[in-house]
Amino acid sequence: MKRISIIGSPGSGKSTLAGEMGRLLGIPCYHMDHVANTPDGKPRSKEAAQALIRQIVAGERWIVEGHHYDDGDPRLMEADTIVFLNLSRYLCLWRYARRTVKYYGRSSPGNYVTEKLNKDLLRGAKFVFLFPAATMPKIMKQIRGFEANKSVYVLRSPAEVERFKSGLRAPVPQQEHSFTG
Repeated sequence: MKRISIIGSPGSGKSTLAGEMGRLLGIPCYHMDHVANTPDGKPRSKEAAQALIRQIVAGERWIVEGHHYDDGDPRLMEADTIVFLNLSRYLCLWRYARRTVKYYGRSSPGNYVTEKLNKDLLRGAKFVFLFPAATMPKIMKQIRGFEANKSVYVLRSPAEVERFKSGLRAPVPQQEHSFTG
């Protein structure tokens, strides 16, 4: 596990899982919200975002999380491990709303955009609600094509996410051995 892509609906726990995996495995973590937006919360051009993601996935070790998704996504193409958080839409909606309230007026972790109660919140909630029917089938179709040559994990509950995390182990540094005698 050196190049990891974590995908799923908003509110599924992608940023949290990516941060925990990054700390545990010692792998740098990148958030697609940072790729798609500038630090002041303005959207980057599609070309600039694509250049950034190509730069990230050219690295030897990385974790990239986000729900921004396109066919032929380099995060999926270059990953050796794909984690799809396929959690209940209602759990994701609850988490999405809770995050907005918790971070109201400021950015949540993994996000440059200020959390607000506005039409963007409603658009996001609609996206979360429709994710299982509109987006999930596309993701499943693409990641099924990778199962032969990548490790693919589809996690369907918080308990499965916890079991997955408990199975992760930090890399053990190689020790040099010398023999005398």
